[in-house]
Amino acid sequence: MAGKARSIGRYEAEIEKSREEGNWKREIELAEQMKGRLQNDALATFCIGEGKMELFLEEYPPIEANISKARNGLSEAKRYLMQVVTEDSKKEMVLDAHLLLGKLHYAMGWYEKSLTHYQQADLHSLPEQQLPSRSLRIVAESFAIKGLCLEKVPPTSSSKYRQAEWEEQMIRCFELAGDLTLLYLQEQDKIQHFLGSGSNVGGSQSGGSMGGGGSGGTGTAVSSGASSGGTGSGASAQGQVPLGGAGASGSGNTGTLSGGSHSPQPPLHPEHQIGPILETALQRAPILYIREGKLQSAVNRYRIMLSAVESSATQNLRLTLTRQLAEVLLRGVSGNVYSVPSFVPPSLSSGSGSVQRRAVRGTAQGGSESPWKPKKYTGLNLFVPRNENEEIILLLLISEAMAVRDAVLSQSPEFREARVHAYDNATAVYDLLAITLVRWGLSHLLNESFERALKFSFEEPHVWMQRALCLVSSGKYALALPVLSQVSRLLPTSPLPCLLAARLCYEHLNRVSEGVEWSRKALSHEQSNPSGLLARCHLHLGIGLHLLAQSTYLKRERQTLANQAIDCFRRAEQSDPGDHLPQHYLALCLATFGGLADGASRCTNLAEAGQRVRAALSLRSEHHASLQLLALLLSAEGSHDEALELVNASLEKYPTSLNLLYVRAALEAFTGRHEVAIMTAKEMLLLWRSLYKDEMQEGNSGPDGEDGGRNCSEQRSSDTPNRSVFQLYSADISDKDSSSLHAHSLAASRVEQALSEVASSFSSQQGQLGMGPTSGPSQFESAKI
Repeated sequence: MAGKARSIGRYEAEIEKSREEGNWKREIELAEQMKGRLQNDALATFCIGEGKMELFLEEYPPIEANISKARNGLSEAKRYLMQVVTEDSKKEMVLDAHLLLGKLHYAMGWYEKSLTHYQQADLHSLPEQQLPSRSLRIVAESFAIKGLCLEKVPPTSSSKYRQAEWEEQMIRCFELAGDLTLLYLQEQDKIQHFLGSGSNVGGSQSGGSMGGGGSGGTGTAVSSGASSGGTGSGASAQGQVPLGGAGASGSGNTGTLSGGSHSPQPPLHPEHQIGPILETALQRAPILYIREGKLQSAVNRYRIMLSAVESSATQNLRLTLTRQLAEVLLRGVSGNVYSVPSFVPPSLSSGSGSVQRRAVRGTAQGGSESPWKPKKYTGLNLFVPRNENEEIILLLLISEAMAVRDAVLSQSPEFREARVHAYDNATAVYDLLAITLVRWGLSHLLNESFERALKFSFEEPHVWMQRALCLVSSGKYALALPVLSQVSRLLPTSPLPCLLAARLCYEHLNRVSEGVEWSRKALSHEQSNPSGLLARCHLHLGIGLHLLAQSTYLKRERQTLANQAIDCFRRAEQSDPGDHLPQHYLALCLATFGGLADGASRCTNLAEAGQRVRAALSLRSEHHASLQLLALLLSAEGSHDEALELVNASLEKYPTSLNLLYVRAALEAFTGRHEVAIMTAKEMLLLWRSLYKDEMQEGNSGPDGEDGGRNCSEQRSSDTPNRSVFQLYSADISDKDSSSLHAHSLAASRVEQALSEVASSFSSQQGQLGMGPTSGPSQFESAKI
């Protein structure tokens, strides 16, 4: 008799070991052998039903697409488990059977029956006590499935109270499932660590049921080695992720932090992967909070999950969680709505936020005493962000580190699916990084990130385009041009990279001929594959021809290029009549090169230029360059007072415009207001010095443009008219007025001297401030007649 008992004990130990390892075939084999020895053994019946169910669900996961297969394939497993429930078995085993039947009916698509089994098991009344590893997973899956079933079966009552109770219960299920899942995975890593070091894991593998022990149950109730309680530290997600989120856990990584892997690596312990049920449960609670408008609760839930010690099975999931938390903070949490992580000392800030943080901290510490809470990172060197910007940037940088680690470098066809999946995860992070870092002027960080991204972005135009735009925003124009050339190769039908390359050539690289070629290429792409950019293609081509005409000295060639530019601007205006830029540039070109025609044609060109610039202002009344061009045309017509009035009104909108200040100084001097002109010139000099100093401190080598965020054509419009129209004003249009400017008094010469000081300052640093200051010396020289 004693020998038979020892034999049954060995069977039970082997069965429990197979359950912990997820070796369901071995469990079924051992349970059938034990059942042959004991005809009515409930434990053997339970283990056979459990093994058959889990073995089937490994091949066909419990998703909607597999419901029909599950209804046929799980019938035998259901029969064994129902036998345990209906027979006079031990209470603990009946509890386990009800929980497994809830999972089985969920896989079959019978959600109400699943809820019935959880109700019979009294799931929400289970005591929060230490559980063996297998029991942790069963309970975690039970709470997750109950939450999913509640989503599928909404309450029949329309009462607001019932609705709120239903939503609260559903979220509570997902939160408990998430905590238990994280704890289960931490325990699995601990077991693997001890097994790897040859240590005895004690009761962790001797497992048991949720309700207690007994020889007839599934083992002992409490595992001596399963320490599952939390630390009570309340560590924030942002403080702890650098320790584990970037792949620093003891379980090892699939690649390096910055290099990715040549091929996708298999999971370290595939038997401990969480599966679709638990993975959904981990992400579902914060999503439900967001759906209800409780953003702060969603943020707190994300922080709780990310503050848990990382396990090998959650490495990929943490990338999703950090990115989702960053998205929530970016979209809906800012200013007074934001609260810092819970354990931040109140001394770091003041006001009502401190009270809120103390309340959250108390909740976190109280809840972490439960043995169902996962372990959290602790220590003295945890970084805690003090505002939403620090938290967002930190989250995204950590997400980037994990995305780069998981990137697949191999281009082999068999790795295509894994490569695309890893690339999509990485680009989602990089897009958020671009939105965040550019907003705060941290282009250098973004530039480093995209440089790392190029390693796994072979023939991927999106990252290359982002890299080019980042180089442009960093002022590295010479490096951006070949990157845009690569983007153009990757997108052979898109005119956009060609237009951006043309802009660089016009604005920053002084390679006008190359810019014209890029514009022609963009126009060719647009004509063959229309994308709504035809007007801009004609506009860019016209700008390039206009600049070529300005730089040539042969009158016939200049006239030919000017006529081609005018034709391009007219076509752009016809393609998009609502765009003010073709009208503006057409007016500029007519005014600049109208002097090449005879007397009658010159007057006609100037009259049309005035009409066109007024049309541009009717489409956009505050266009900086059009206001300046209109003032110059009014001055050329002799309406100096009206021009001065327009300039003064424009300066109210653009008080830091050096070109408008120059026009005002020249008009004031011409109309005899010499002392006022001197003051304006000094104001220009002081303004330029302050702007130059600020740009040197910020490391910005380009002008701010008229609005800072306009497109390339618009920024060009704030620079080009100043240079060409001043030359027009001083040489071609108003020779008589220009001559009279030299005949003025000594005060006028003082004005010229002050303007010359500004001009010399511009000339000494013209390489620092881009197109605006570069055009300054020619403007000042043209004024000194």
